This record gives sequence, C-alpha cells and structure tokens, in this order.
Amino acid sequence: MMAVGLSSTEQHWIVTGTVTTLLWPDPIVGATVMVHGTSTGTVTDMYGCYVLVFHYNPHLSGKSLDFSALGFLPARASIPADLEVNIALEPDSL
Repeated sequence: MMAVGLSSTEQHWIVTGTVTTLLWPDPIVGATVMVHGTSTGTVTDMYGCYVLVFHYNPHLSGKSLDFSALGFLPARASIPADLEVNIALEPDSL
C-alpha cells in the first residue's frame, strides 16, 4: 500500500497501512486505528487496510497510532516519515 502525504503547509497527514494477526498473515477486519491522544480514528476494511487523514498538531501527542481489535492485545506504533504503518496484533490469550 502506497503512502501519500500532503504538503506540510496544509498541516494534514494521510497515513495508510495494514493490520494483520501476529501468528499468521490474515487481515484483521474492523480493527480500530486511532491517532494517539485524539478522538480521530478509523477502522480497517475487509483486507485489514486503513487510510487515516488527520490534522497534525505538533503540540499534541499525535505522532503515534493506537491499534485495537476484539480478541487481540492493543498496540501503539510511531508514525514514520513515509506515513505507512503496518502492524501485526498479538492474540489475547484469555
């Protein structure tokens, strides 16, 4: 999946990626992806892919994403320069 960022003068970022399971490369459908410290988020599609557009504020802790899904442990990942965050979630052993 290709990541595309808008110019810094627009102060918006477009982050893309895929959420899969840690034990096998299956996509996680309906996983929640949130910009850390904000109420901005989205959910993954049937392929585990997401596109998240948000206003970047350097004074907030919005340089990382929080991932969660039913039956999996939550995770956090920093947003890299290429604006693509792929992550594998670990199953929650009850």
